[in-house]
Amino acid sequence: MTKECIIIKSKIREIVEATGTKEVQNISEDVAEALDKKVREMIKEGVKRAENNHRKTLYGRDI
Repeated sequence: MTKECIIIKSKIREIVEATGTKEVQNISEDVAEALDKKVREMIKEGVKRAENNHRKTLYGRDI
């Protein structure tokens, strides 16, 4: 079973272009995969923080 990527690849390109760089023009396929992995880890850690603080709500500060 392949899990769905929660990262939007076109948004990565928009952010890279918004930096104003002329040097970086290509984005490897594994960038989205690496970001997806990091984001999932951050969410899991945030959930643990919320649980440790006896809250049912995940806040930005948990991330």
